[in-house]
Formats: sequence, structure tokens, C-alpha cells
Amino acid sequence: MRDRKNTRAAAVLATVCALGGIGGAALAGGASAAGCGGFENPCSQETAQQFVYHSVQREDTPNDPKYDQSEPDTQQPPANRSSNFYEEDFDRFGFPSELTPSAIYAVGPNAGKPMVAGFNAAGAWKAERGRPDTVVTILDTGIVWGDTELREQIHLNTGELPYPEHADGSSCGTFDCNGDGVVNVSDYAQDPRVSLSYAGRTGPTGLITGQDLIHAFGACQIESATHLISQCVTGQHFDNDHNGFANDIAGWNFFDNNNEPADLSSYFAAERHGTGRAGDVADKGNDGVGSIGVCPHCQVMPVRIWDTFVSDANTFALGILYATDNGAKVIEGANGSLYHSAFAESASQYAYDHGVVQTFSGDDLNTGNHNYPANYGHAMLIQGTVPDTAGLGKENKQWLEGEKLCGFSGQPVCFGSNAPVQTFFRGANTTQYGGKSSISMEGATGSVNTSKAAGAAGLVVSAGLDHGIALRPDETRELLEQTAERVLTGNTEGTGVPDPAANPALPPDEQWTPHFGWGRANVGAAVGAVLSGDIPPEAAIAAPDWYAPLTGSNVEITGLARARFATGGQFHWKLMWGAGEAPSSWTTASEGDSNGTITDFGSIDLNAVRAALATFVVPPDSGGPTFAAGEPNPFQNEFTVQLEVNGQGIPLTGIDRRVLDAFSDPTLAPGYPKRMGTGGESPTRYVDLTGNNVQELVVPTEDGLVHAFKPDGSELPGWPVHTETEQAALGHTGSPGLAALGLPREPPRGPLIADLASNGSSDVIVAAGIHIYAWQGNGQPVPGFPVSSNPAFCGPALEKLEISHPKCGFLAAPALAHLEGAGKGPDIVEPSLDGHLYAWRADGTPVPGYPVALVDPAEVAKGEQMVAESINEAAIGDLTGSGHDDIVVASNEVYGAGKVGEEVNFSGITSGAAGSTARLYAIDGATGKIMPGWPVKLPGIIQNVLPLVGPGQDAEIAKIGGETVIVASVTGGALKELKPNGEEARTMRQEGSGAFGASSDASDKSGALNLFESASVGDLLGSGTLDVVKYELSLSDAANLLLVSQNFPYNHLIGAWDGTTGAPLPSYPTVTDDFQFLSANDIAKIDPTLPSNQIVAGTGLGLLHAYDGATGHDVPGFPKETGGWLAAPAALSFDGRMADMTREGYLFQWQTSAPACQSQWPTFRHDQQDSGNYNHDGTPPDAPEAVTLTALKKGKYRLTFTAPGDNGPCGTPASYRTLVNGAQVNLGLKPVAGGSTFSAEVTLSSKARTLSIQAIDAAGNIGKAATVAVPRAG
Repeated sequence: MRDRKNTRAAAVLATVCALGGIGGAALAGGASAAGCGGFENPCSQETAQQFVYHSVQREDTPNDPKYDQSEPDTQQPPANRSSNFYEEDFDRFGFPSELTPSAIYAVGPNAGKPMVAGFNAAGAWKAERGRPDTVVTILDTGIVWGDTELREQIHLNTGELPYPEHADGSSCGTFDCNGDGVVNVSDYAQDPRVSLSYAGRTGPTGLITGQDLIHAFGACQIESATHLISQCVTGQHFDNDHNGFANDIAGWNFFDNNNEPADLSSYFAAERHGTGRAGDVADKGNDGVGSIGVCPHCQVMPVRIWDTFVSDANTFALGILYATDNGAKVIEGANGSLYHSAFAESASQYAYDHGVVQTFSGDDLNTGNHNYPANYGHAMLIQGTVPDTAGLGKENKQWLEGEKLCGFSGQPVCFGSNAPVQTFFRGANTTQYGGKSSISMEGATGSVNTSKAAGAAGLVVSAGLDHGIALRPDETRELLEQTAERVLTGNTEGTGVPDPAANPALPPDEQWTPHFGWGRANVGAAVGAVLSGDIPPEAAIAAPDWYAPLTGSNVEITGLARARFATGGQFHWKLMWGAGEAPSSWTTASEGDSNGTITDFGSIDLNAVRAALATFVVPPDSGGPTFAAGEPNPFQNEFTVQLEVNGQGIPLTGIDRRVLDAFSDPTLAPGYPKRMGTGGESPTRYVDLTGNNVQELVVPTEDGLVHAFKPDGSELPGWPVHTETEQAALGHTGSPGLAALGLPREPPRGPLIADLASNGSSDVIVAAGIHIYAWQGNGQPVPGFPVSSNPAFCGPALEKLEISHPKCGFLAAPALAHLEGAGKGPDIVEPSLDGHLYAWRADGTPVPGYPVALVDPAEVAKGEQMVAESINEAAIGDLTGSGHDDIVVASNEVYGAGKVGEEVNFSGITSGAAGSTARLYAIDGATGKIMPGWPVKLPGIIQNVLPLVGPGQDAEIAKIGGETVIVASVTGGALKELKPNGEEARTMRQEGSGAFGASSDASDKSGALNLFESASVGDLLGSGTLDVVKYELSLSDAANLLLVSQNFPYNHLIGAWDGTTGAPLPSYPTVTDDFQFLSANDIAKIDPTLPSNQIVAGTGLGLLHAYDGATGHDVPGFPKETGGWLAAPAALSFDGRMADMTREGYLFQWQTSAPACQSQWPTFRHDQQDSGNYNHDGTPPDAPEAVTLTALKKGKYRLTFTAPGDNGPCGTPASYRTLVNGAQVNLGLKPVAGGSTFSAEVTLSSKARTLSIQAIDAAGNIGKAATVAVPRAG
């Protein structure tokens, strides 16, 4: 039995988060009228919601204690009972709870009746409890084999197993050895070949698990005709069923690329996450213990794709292909991918084409941005509803009152744990909202709701199979959406401020809302519709992409309309559009009748759309952030396209919808935005690759390509280049999915531009997967590259739950350093996911002393060391004046934090988790040793909520007030400046009203919280004083994330502080649109007419701002619109071009008035060498232009050229280097200012054939050479 009760500060919240359950018995489907009784053979097959306390749903209930242990009429024995409503699985109910008499429908078809507490799984169970051949794949952290309620629910691949044997060693001659109609581990319970005692076993004592079968048969070759073992060879593997995966008996582990999907190393809020999701789907029900899964007769296929729910997109996609090819009917993914790849999108399409339903989650941070993989076209984005008192326990009450967040003017009253429930229709704040919302389940987090939705889909699919119908994914989706209980204004009222809901006067096809989608699922109604044959027509929009930025005059809409179950196949289709995500009025674009298949729905006039949007006012959203008054709304140019298909004789309408963006921008460069077809999570760079002083745009994309675009948008010859195959895909070429799609490549991170040969070249260096790649300007690989991480530092042997979670490869961008001294060649520095810091010389050989283990020696001495990732970019600089670069880098170690549980929750805010500390290291560059005073312990309150992305941020180095400092922050902790010895210099003010300048436009001044973003440093006011800039979240949203049912007004903020005092600048923080997550801001001169500089800030809602340092408001011409999620800082060129790319895969380039040679923090990590150091000069001079050499007499020549600058064309270089016939010769040339004409008389030998000139700046950066032929005398 799994007890998910949490007695920490957020006990109520944790209980709601833990509404999972365990699964059921062996047989599928409906009940027999004769001899009925009990959960497995109920006397009623009524699937509809019940609106009285005592109904058929209170009969023949499952005997699992948590199901209804708090109801007065529960059949549970007294020892199992509870008086706390939140301790039972009310989310499964299709009836009102007797404990919530104040919850009454106010409007709609059920006005005046008691509110149904849940999504009506209870009604569905009267007719359908799932089938074992309805397999739900869980793409997550793997499976905990010790979970007894999932033990018999694990799907077994009989193609990799021999027939089971009886205790005497005789073959059963069938896989269903015990004859119960289901193949599972119990069929092998008596098999003498299966041991329950061996090293590494994690299953329950005396009970067989899938792990035991893997141990017994995981190295065996099976004869396909006889299902007998041919041979077993330790250390070898056999692909017996030829599916591309050897000995995949019970799922697959893509994280370690082996056949053991055990959860070895999940941690923080992801601990046991995959097992929790599997339990929500199919915990074995009616067994007298624990909970019950939504589809208790379904089986689950565990696929370990990562050790957190923030994962690699390509391993997730490999899991999609594996699930599809191996019989899954539903794929569940409570996951946020680190990036969007073309491969992952193709995998999702592959699953859809093969009839597989996909239920995916958004993020858990109450945002309207576009999370992947849920943003893929045919995936269902699942939302959640909760009661209005969820989280309002007494512990939270004390914290809220202490922070003056409630019980005060304009704020809700803080209730204790006995507050009456008045509504079940509050949007769960630890989910996501927005235009793609499908349905809501009852539950607090995106994760639990996604798995519950997968269980619901399993019930619907099973009902179809019971009647010989293989439902298409759109039919299953529509059955759940169009039977969902609409969330109506009036029914959301209760404690606190409700979320926007649907107008009860509108028809059902116009009652979609961003926070609830089509409403809370009514699973009984969906199953009932299948049983009655009321299967809606298929309506699907295929193109354009979700949230596509449309700048043309029209847009073509393609997709699918078909009515398989309509009379004669006849249907009417209609394509409509309306302004906003939830239009209040619609325009019909096209319509027609058919009895076949329609795929082209014509075009929509975008000029008409823009005209409608010009007068459209985005409705206020009490569940979202408060935007600054008078500033552009990021949703302003969104419009919705809706396809409706009505089938003859079918009462349910098939509907699909898609939100798009229509805007125009005269500053966009011709040919932009470019649809790249893959994510733009990595930063772009402008760099001159050819030596013509024209910068190309270097664009890494998540499909493993690195592009180099010329100013006209064409690709530079020799580009794009590409990375190698991702490791998790190796060895699986026999997979049908991979055969169809091809193998994924390693996704590149931000590009480092370096002169590895110290000759003025521009090499492009990226980290991708387990490799560091380097290409020359012509696209050819740099000799010695790629190099890779050490495979001995990662893998199953090093993985341990909670404390040891190394991963192979890299996530941070590399940086350039001179670790061995300024006179030595450049080195490449790269933090690794395996918990080490690597450094290579320019020839690809390791720097002596590296890699360095980033593990706190003090914790090692205490025996409490944590092996954690380092995902953050390094900062490079000479911290002690020793003549060589040092390295400052964070790790994801967190010590002293309590357990969060299986879900995201923010209970650490109230529970004193400030005692937890992360680590920031300073490494002596020359020795690779940790410097004295380091690592620094950085305390924070919620560092352990979001695994992988949560604890630390990138550090920055700058001279502030004449002293070198390190700017550092941690999730939920302070933003500080540290001295080179690790001591604190000062802290930026983020607490209470002192966190806000006098002219700040923030409306919520409760204080601010650091999350996952990094800082930048620059002179915003033009005063000569350096300022620190960073995203922050107003504290009231922390309350929303903690309480989940409440909607405190809050702001997303960009903070700016005087670096010498820590005080906020007068106009800061300024209100922005959304989170920045793992990104940061540029600081640059965008408007040359102003004395101040600007903060260039992109967010998850797609606006690219240029906030003025003096006013905090956008300068004219900003913000720029993209319609997507800007996950990386913008890039600026010397000629005023600005580029950025969205996660959705659209590359933008604008022409601005920004001057050349920006001096502040104009690009990702300050400069093209990724130094993260304000005082570092990482920009080489330009090449000389218009070089002429005129022969005079007696070996003398007149040399003239247009001079390069120090930084590109600007300033004066320190020296010129001249080469005659390729050999360096000092001609004594004295530099002049960039852009001016250089002219000097030089003397050359009679053997001189070529003369090359390069500029060198004071930092040693070498510009590209300009070469001229030496003219012959006479």
C-alpha cells in the first residue's frame, strides 16, 4: 500500500496532489445482470453523473480505503475511516460528497443541485473498468518495482519471454499460466527459473515483479515458434521479437539505454514520479488497500525517459515511438521537455497516425506559455480543477498572514483546514492555462491530471474495443471534450477570486475557456456515448502550427473531417475564426457537406482578421498575471480557428481548434520569420565567418543543425553543419518508428565563437549531447573535435534515488578561457551533467587537472555528498590577479532540503526550507582546485521543487565599485554579490516594499522571489555605475502556487538594482509578461537618442521588450511580437540587425536603430566568448578594408586601407600584425581609429609576394586578415 499523506506544512495541498490510485482486476468491461453485486459486477450500468448523496454510485463501490473513506456511508471499517474530505479520492466521484453541502450549482443545466465532486470515473466504472490490452505507456522516471499495487499491472512483452513454467519445471504451454484471462507477472509466480533473491533486487519480499523476469530472462534468446529458451548468455542481449530493442520484457530505459526501466535516481519533486503517474492510471483497485486507478483493468508500460519530469525531448520522443510500435493505446507524458525538436514532433505525429492517444501536461507554474511536448498538434494539454479551499490549511494561514498576503484589505480571508467547500471549479494553479487547453481533471498539478486523463482515455478506448471499435485519437479526444462538464461563470464562486469561466448563455461549442478547456471531464458520459454508438465525427486541424506567427495576407487551413459512424457517412463541416483565445463572436470562413474525407478547408483572410483584432480587447484574466497598464498585451493578436463537423444522426459535434497570431511589422527583415521546423531554445550569434566584415547569423537548432545565414537570409556555403546521432537512439535501427523517421541528432546548445588557432579565425563551438563540436568558418570540423564527456562518470552504477543523479553529456554552453595563462592558447570550459567541470585545449586534449568533480568536499567528509548536474554556464575571469583565468560555476547540489514528494508543490515556502543550500564553486584555472572560501553555500526555500532546472543560476563576474565581484543567485534565495574569497559583498533588495523603486509600475509589491533565470550586468542609466538586472516573480504568485485554488493578483517582473548599493533603480522592477525560465536579458543601446541603455527582455509569451533604464518602459518600436516563447536572449549585429528564435521554431530578424559596437551586455553571456564577465573583451577587431599596396621605388610601397577598430569597426586596436608570405614580420605600423584611412610607407624584400594585415586588441583578440598581392616593380 502506498500512503501519500504528507504531514508537512502544506498537508492539505499535498493530499490533493496525491490523488493517485492503484489499479484493478483482470477482466474487462460490463456487468452480468444475473448474480450481480460488487465492484467487478455492479448491478447498475448507469454511467451518468448523480446529483444526490445516495445513488447507484454509492453501491458496488471499490473497497479501496482511500476511495471514499471520509463519506458517512462508506463501507470501510472504522480503522480506515477519516473525517477529512481531502483524504479520500473524491476526484473519482460522479456524485456529491456529503461533506461538501455548501457546494451547489448556481447556473447551467444542474442549477440548484449539489455539485458533483469529481470527473465521474465512478459512473464509467459501472459499465467499463478497462481492459488489459488497453496499454497505457508512462513516459517518465521509470518504475519502482516495490510498488505492490502496480506489480500485476505492468505490461509484459511476450515476444521476449518464454512460456512460464509450473513449479515442477513443466511448461504451461501458454502465457496465461493461471488462466485468469490476463498475462502478467503472476503467471510466472511458480516458475522455478525466476529468483526472488539476488543482488540489486528492489521488489517486495516474496512477490514476483517485472524486475524478476528481466533478471531471469533478460539475456536469453527465445525460440519464436516454441516460446522456449534457446540460450541465455550473461552480458549479451537478443532482440527476439525484432522490434529494435533487445530483451525489452517490461518496457525500456532510454535514460541508460537498457532494458531495465527501474526508477534508480529520481529526485526532488520528481522522486517516484513515474510510479505515481502509473498508479493514477492503473493502480490495482478493489483489493482492500490504498487507492484505485482511473482505469484499473488497464495495463501500464513503464518507459524511463529521464530521471526527472524535465527531460530531454529526443529521449521522450524515442519513448513515443517505442510505445506506438509496441502496442500502446494511450501515451501519458507528465513532462516538460528541455527543447522542441523536429524529431519529437514527428514522433508525436507518428503516434497519432498509428491511432495512439496522447495526454501531455503543461508546466506547473500557472503560465500561459507553450510547453512541449503538449504543444504538438495532436496532443491533449490537460488542465485541472480543485475545490476553492484546497491549500487553505492552518499552517499556510500563518505564513500568509505573516507575509501580509491575506486577511488584509483587498485580499481573501485566510481560512483554516475546516473551511467549507463552495465550488469544485477552481483552476489548479500548479497547472498551465492557455489556448491549447483540452480538458480538466480534478487534481492540483499538471502531472496528476495528465495521468488521470490518460486513465480516462483508457476507459474510453476500452469501451470502444469492447464493442469492436478501434477509436481514432480524435474520436477519443472529442468524446472526452464534448461530454465534459462545462465550467460556467457562477459555478466558480467561493472562497477567493474565481478564474474566468464560460458564459452559461452560450451554446456548448462556444464554452471553451483558457483555464479549463472544454471543462471538467465527465468520464462516465464519454464511456456512455461510446456504448450508445454516439461517436462524434473526426475534426482535426493539421496546419498551420499552433500559435504560428502569420504576417501574410491569408492562411490556408488543412486537416481532416470525416464521420465514420454517421448515417451514410454524411456530415456537414464548418470552419470559423474569431478574435482571441475564446472568441465572443465568430466569422464563418468556409463550410460544406460530404460523405467522404475532407482535408483542405480553404483560406482565411488575414487582413480581415487584423481588422477585427484592431478593436479587440483582451478580456481580463483573474487567474493570470497582472500586466502593466497601457502596455501591449501579449495575447492581443491571437485569434482562434475552429473546425466543427456534425455527422448525420450523431448528437455529439466533432470539434478541433487552433490559436494563431496575425500581425505585421515593417521592421522585420524580408523572408522573416523563417519556419525552422524545430526549436530555438539555444541562443543565436552574429559573427563574421568569412572576413568580409559582414556578420552572419549563427543559429543552432534542436534538430542537430547549426546554420549560418547571410544578411539576405541565404545560407553561407558550407553550412549548415550537424551533430552526431543521439546516444539513446543507438542500437535501435530495427525499430519501425526509427526506420520511418530516421535517427535523432544531438541538440546543440549556445554557440561559442573562438579563435582556436590564434590566427584570427572564427570557429563555432557548441556542446551537444555528450560531445563538444568545433567547426571552422567554412563549416569544416576543427582538427581534434568533437571531444566527449567521460562515460565512467554517468550510468546506472552511479544512480541512486534522491542523492545521486548524474547524467551523460552537457546542457550548458561552453566558454573560452586562458586557464594556463594569457600567453598560452585558449581553452574550452564546459560544465557537465555528470557533475564535473571539463576543460580542453584548442587541439581537443584535456587541460591538465580537468575534469574537476563539483562535489562539496565538506559534504563528502560528512558522508552526505550529492552527485548532481551542472547545467549552468561558467563565468570566466582572473579572480585573484594571478595572470590566468579562473572559473565560477554552479552545481545542482542541494543539502538540507526536506522531501517534496511525488508532485510539484511549494510547501517549502512555509516549512522553513530556507535551511536548504545549493553550491557555487570557484575553480582555480591553473590547477583545477577549488579556491579557498568556496564552494559558497547559497540558501533558498524552493530549490528542490523543479528538478534539473531548479537550484542554481549562471554566475556573472564584474568590477563594481572598483572591486571584482561574482553575481550569484539561487532559486528561492537572494541575489547577491560575492567577493573573490566567497564572502558576501552585498545583497540586492527583494523583500517587502524596499524591493520597489519609487516609480516602479508593479501592482503587487508584496516582495519578490528569484526563480530559474540568470542575471546580467550593465550601466542602465549611463551614469558610470554598474547595475544588476534579473527576472523575478512577485511574492503573491508564490501564494497562488502554494494554495492552488486562489488567485492573488501578481506580477512578472524585471528587476534592476544599483550594483554598488543593492537598491532598486527608481523605475524598477518593471512589469513584464511571463517567466524567462533558464534565460537572461541583454543590456544594450537600442535607442541611440537616449542617454540611458535598455534591457532587451524576451519572455514565454513572445514579446521582445526594450525596457529603458531610466523609465522602465519600452522604447519606441518595441516590444517586438513573435507569438511564441522566447527562450534565449536576442542577438545584435554591428549593422543594427536583431535576431531571436522561438521555441516553436520561428526565426525572427528585425532591423533596428541600435548602433554598432555595444559596450554593455549586448548578447548571451556578455560576449561571443561566453565569458559571463562584464569586463571581458571577447570581440575581435574587424579586418582591414580596401587594402592597396602601391610600389614606389627600391622596395618601398605605399600601404593604405580603411582601418578596423578594436571591437569590430569601433575604437582603435592595440596593434597591427603583418605577415609577408605568411610569416610574421614587424613593419612598425601604428594603429589608427576604426573607420579612418591608414596610410604608411613600408619596405618589403624582393621576395615578398603577399602582405597580410590583422588588427589585435588589448585583450589579445586577433581580427581577420586582409591580404594583398605585392606588386612587381616596373
